[in-house]
Parts: sequence; structure tokens; C-alpha cells
Amino acid sequence: EYTRLGTLALCARAAELSELLKTNQILRTAGIDCAAVSTEEVLTMEPLVRHSIVGGAYYPGDAHLNPGKLLRALEELVRANGGLITRGETVEHLILDGSRVVGVRTANRVIRTTDVLIASGVGSTKLVRPLGVRLLIAPAKGYHLEFDGTTPPSRPLRLFGVKSVVSGVGGMLRVTSKLELTNAPGIPQRRIIDGIPRLTDRYLHLA
Repeated sequence: EYTRLGTLALCARAAELSELLKTNQILRTAGIDCAAVSTEEVLTMEPLVRHSIVGGAYYPGDAHLNPGKLLRALEELVRANGGLITRGETVEHLILDGSRVVGVRTANRVIRTTDVLIASGVGSTKLVRPLGVRLLIAPAKGYHLEFDGTTPPSRPLRLFGVKSVVSGVGGMLRVTSKLELTNAPGIPQRRIIDGIPRLTDRYLHLA
């Protein structure tokens, strides 16, 4: 499900549009292709958008895929090349020989190897601490809702003012919220979940 249809950013207020255009100036300096689009152009590109939208921006170089399918394909590739994937076994420490990583220790065993790839998300900060490496990773909690039977947009839509993204994943419509920077466990916050449809309604008509 790899597609390169670009991303469309939407602004519901003039202040949002002004901030978006300033951000785009920085992106252009970095060589990222982006173009301002009028309300009329937005409505032509995406029928789900409300007529009250004041404008937006289009990023034609953006590509998207289904992350679940990507991970399954990577797993199949590893296994096809003789790799072993072990589930439910947490790496507790890196094994060091001086400043060189030569393996990992789990709760059950020691695994020695010539190469170690660390991809443990926020847990990576603890693993690399003995190396004197400080990773700029912060714990966060993300939220999204998926709607079956609702037509997804033709391309991902960035709701600029509320820091959300609306896209189609597996035939369903997915709406995300902005990240909550916290490492606190527990059930999702109801106010955030309830707010996702209300904030989305400023930009799109999904009924």
C-alpha cells in the first residue's frame, strides 16, 4: 500500500494559515516542495473539506504506506534470509568490551554478536546510557480513532490548527490527535478521545 499522493494541510482560521505559510518558507529553504493552495483548490482536491476552510498547502513529495503491512513484510524478509525473531524476550543490558557493544543480555540469556541495532523507542535511552550517549527521545502517548463505513480522503489531510491527521488505512478512515508528552501508564484520557471528532468537524464533513 505504498502511495505517493502528497499531503494536504488545511487551515480553518486565518491565523493558522499565516503560521503555515511561515513554516513552509523554512521547508522550502530545506529543499522540500510545498505550495500554498486556495480554498477553491482545496475543495477541488478533496471533497470532504468544509467550504469554511480558508486555505492550506500541498506537499507533493510526501509518500505513505500501511505501517502494519511494512512490519509484516520486514519480518518475512528477515525470516527468508535465515534471521530469527524472538518475541516476549526483553533486552535488559548491552554487553560491552571497552566502548564496543558485543552483545545483549536478556532475562533468559546472553546473545553475543558483531552488530547490535537499537530500536527500542523511548527504552533506547536506558540501554545506551552506559555508552555515555544521550538520545533526544521523550515518552509520549498517541491517540487515534478508526471509522469503518466512512469514506477516507483521497490523500492524507493535516488539520494544521489542531495538530491532527486524517487518512485512510486498510479501507478505514483514521483520525489521529496530537501526542501527549507523558510516560504515565493508564487508560486513555476520555477528554482527548471525545475531542477528536469535534475538532475534526471544524475542517471536514464526514457524515
